[in-house]
Amino acid sequence: MQVKASEVAEILDISEDMVRKYARSGVFVRLGKNLYDLKQCVKAYYSPDTEPGLTEERTRLTKYQADKTYLELQEKRRELWPVRICLMYFSEVVKAAQNELLALKNNIKMDYPDIEDQVLIYIDTKIREALEHASSANTPHGLQGAVETWAGGDVETAAEVEGE
Repeated sequence: MQVKASEVAEILDISEDMVRKYARSGVFVRLGKNLYDLKQCVKAYYSPDTEPGLTEERTRLTKYQADKTYLELQEKRRELWPVRICLMYFSEVVKAAQNELLALKNNIKMDYPDIEDQVLIYIDTKIREALEHASSANTPHGLQGAVETWAGGDVETAAEVEGE
């Protein structure tokens, strides 16, 4: 049966580019412009003697499909969180921690009214230095890669992309 490259690709679950690649390499027989012998293509694709690349391609495709199915299952189980939600959640956690730390000087003063102002100023200075240091920390390598993958290095854009 003569079929187009798109039909071969759909039946074998590969791209049309892969169909053309196999035709160029002689694995698939082209009958005419964009026409292929379906039976021959299927036999060649699934033949273990044809080309090592086909077995590797099938293995890669099987792994991809298994990974995709696993991710879909995790999503249904609500085990995966969208980046947008994670960013919002951790942003709120950081803001709350910062507010608590900045209020610490006043809380200590209320609990210990006789404490010297010099000690409170020292505590407040150290808290602010720690917050400044934490806010200027470099993005961890793994996180930076994830941000770049999502939105070219822009965390806010990554959140917007995930939210679409």
